[in-house]
Amino acid sequence: MNERLEQYRELSKNCSLLPLGYNNLKPAIENWNERCYKKADFCDRDYFDKELGVRNAGIACGCTSKIIAVKIIKLEMFKKWCEFNNIKEPFPKTITLECEEDIKYIIYSYPEVKASYKTRMNVPGIIICAAGSFIPAPGSITKSGQPYIINDSHPISPLPEWMFDVLHNTPPYITATCILPEVIEKQRDKPFFDLSLLRQELDDLLEDTNNKFVQSSPVLSFDLSDTIGRFISDRFAVGKDLLIKTSLFNILYKDWCYMNEEIPLGKWNITKDMESRGFEKKKTKGTRYWVGLKPK
Repeated sequence: MNERLEQYRELSKNCSLLPLGYNNLKPAIENWNERCYKKADFCDRDYFDKELGVRNAGIACGCTSKIIAVKIIKLEMFKKWCEFNNIKEPFPKTITLECEEDIKYIIYSYPEVKASYKTRMNVPGIIICAAGSFIPAPGSITKSGQPYIINDSHPISPLPEWMFDVLHNTPPYITATCILPEVIEKQRDKPFFDLSLLRQELDDLLEDTNNKFVQSSPVLSFDLSDTIGRFISDRFAVGKDLLIKTSLFNILYKDWCYMNEEIPLGKWNITKDMESRGFEKKKTKGTRYWVGLKPK
């Protein structure tokens, strides 16, 4: 029996799995996020094809698999945030998911409470993967053929207190959603937000130890990993006379995210993000377009 398939079968006893692509992390089923809430029976044919071989697999985060994971994106930015918020040891020793001797995900046990926690992208430098996210299952491989490996030299630990607060939306911490409104005003005439300026403003905010965060200040939801910005830069030409169907844009965006091991935004957040960058929708003969973009 194939070793990778056997790993999946063993994992499925305690975790909720979903099939992914053969050499990428794109879900191979529709409505995959339902696996975050309800476990499906393991079936070999969902993960194996006689001609194509073994698929990658994902572990659905959340209450069904009883895990919440942290994806590291920009460690130095996260360390600065921890320093500002006086968090001494943000990651208690626990199980990690590694690839090429590099920690990709830090895994914690799901809190023993009757609540459903959703993925959070509002802490600088990391993504907290809960319901609505998945992580690669051990046995999955990268595009270059390198395997994802579980390091279980430490037992799985409970969720750190600061992360529990973030998931409850009641932290005493400043988060990446606290971009001041004057930053936005500076960029209203630009085709899309200057990420470097936003990061500089956040860095200045984090370094200012005398800063008083006012809860009532207007905020902008902004993902510092900026998948939309990088996707546009990577795949599109920008110009006022260019058009792309919104449906095609969403498909290309999700494909790009899964190929680059990123967590895609939902349709509503895509629209919100695009409009905040100054892009407008146009409707012609019942078809909606984004104005100003064309695939390269």
